[in-house]
Amino acid sequence: MERLKNSGFYKLKFLIMPEEFNQMLARFEQKQAKFHRTNHAMTQHDLDQVTEAYRTYY
Repeated sequence: MERLKNSGFYKLKFLIMPEEFNQMLARFEQKQAKFHRTNHAMTQHDLDQVTEAYRTYY
């Protein structure tokens, strides 16, 4: 029983599904959030590009 207590089942929901990610981005859209890459050019991205990048990552 002690093994089950510290087994790490809480880690199963670490990555969210792309549909849940879209719902989260909808809240960012209301706040007019801007997304950019952390490269030298600081490339700006819109919500569609962010969603597509997450979908390929997932």
